[in-house]
Amino acid sequence: MEIPFLWALIHSLWIGMIAALFAGAIILCGRRWSSRVRYLLLCAVLGLFVIATCIKGSYPGPSAAKETGVGLTQQKSSIPALVTEVRGFPDLHFAGTFVAFVNHNSTWIFSAWLLFFCWHTIRLAGGLLYIRRLKHDAIVESFPDWQEKVKTLSRKLGVQDGVQLLRSSGISMPVTIGFFKPVILLPAGLLMQMPPAHIESILLHELAHIQRKDYLVNLFQQCVETIFFFNPAVLWISKLIREEREVCCDDIVLSHVSQKTTYLQALLAFQQTSTVHRELAMAIGGKRNELRNRFLRMAGMESQRLTSREAWMLLAGVVLLAVCSIMANVTADLKQTPVASATQTVTFPKPPEQNTPAVSMPAQKKPKKQTEPVPAKDTTDWMQYKLSKQLQADVDNKVKNQQGKKYEPFDNSSIAADVERIKLVVQALLAEGIVSSAADIEWFGLSEKELIVNGKLQSAALHHQLQTKTQVRPGYGLFYGPVQMTGQGFFLDKQDLAAL
Repeated sequence: MEIPFLWALIHSLWIGMIAALFAGAIILCGRRWSSRVRYLLLCAVLGLFVIATCIKGSYPGPSAAKETGVGLTQQKSSIPALVTEVRGFPDLHFAGTFVAFVNHNSTWIFSAWLLFFCWHTIRLAGGLLYIRRLKHDAIVESFPDWQEKVKTLSRKLGVQDGVQLLRSSGISMPVTIGFFKPVILLPAGLLMQMPPAHIESILLHELAHIQRKDYLVNLFQQCVETIFFFNPAVLWISKLIREEREVCCDDIVLSHVSQKTTYLQALLAFQQTSTVHRELAMAIGGKRNELRNRFLRMAGMESQRLTSREAWMLLAGVVLLAVCSIMANVTADLKQTPVASATQTVTFPKPPEQNTPAVSMPAQKKPKKQTEPVPAKDTTDWMQYKLSKQLQADVDNKVKNQQGKKYEPFDNSSIAADVERIKLVVQALLAEGIVSSAADIEWFGLSEKELIVNGKLQSAALHHQLQTKTQVRPGYGLFYGPVQMTGQGFFLDKQDLAAL
């Protein structure tokens, strides 16, 4: 379960980059659009990112056997033993190496993500508890006149009744919290320090958040950022949504106040203040650059633009996507290329009679040219077919070169050591109770990194025990039956074990 989820997180990086390009296009092309349209489009981009990542994660992740190279499954033939050392496979590309690394270290990578995810989840839960404590514990009832003013402004904006206006000593700027029972919290001394017109514009801004149901959208953003905390594209899109959300509320306030300067002066009062967990609460203020951009927009009615840093990052993302796409196409082309080079040691079967003459071919007859079948859809099967054809050609050449000669029995002593190692592994699997009989062993592979029996990964302790017992050298493996692993080493077919 962890590997498909981990690959969904990895795929979210390039999906997020595409989403960031769409978000950048909305900012660049939508300067004359209304803030509400830009906000809805940015929210749609974030939502489509989540949907695309979930859909991509529903498919199984790439397997190491398919992405890192050809699964060197022993072909069914009359050759009892085959030692194959393959070099120059085009599949062993950067992408395949990366896939193999992720699959092999999936537990550690997932554990690292889970650790940081828990940390961000604790922060999110702490922020929600802090806001709840502000609402229920650190509050002082506001003046009744202002409570009536909130009701009047609520009806003016079409907000349902029930919005409470409370004062708190634990905040430094006005915030809106809650969805089902929304509350506007004002700093304790704000009503005595600011002119009534300024306070009214601030209340309009907070009521605009309630009217637009921004609290739920903001909570969704927090959950997405908690899961994809490592994805810079997601964090940037979420930042754009927050900035555009404040702009939408600014537009609502400006449409209901008589003088624009009244609201601008109210915002200036909170330029250098900050609120803990302001990402969760709908605060009127913001960072210095955010307020500056809002002032410039309201003064000149200009929509936000991409900064030079954001533009360069998007350009770098486009280049990175293009490079990755080209590499993927090149890798796909390489997978259809025949094997460049291979060295094989082939053992020939013992002939029925000791002194039977070698089969000869008439010199005047040429073998008929056979048309190779069309490559199958599975590149792995096609390359295995090409490898078997190459081995068969080597056998045919060997037969031709021995015309008029007698077959000599093959010296099994050259592979006796590896055969004994295979038998040791079979005996150990029976002793450990992994299988009940030797016939139950479909296949196994003992490589430098892992031990797999019948498709199941065995424990590290058993792997180390058999690796020490068989004394297999580094970079060399023992493979029995139709293995579904990659590597180089000694391959032995099942029916040939008893004969050897």
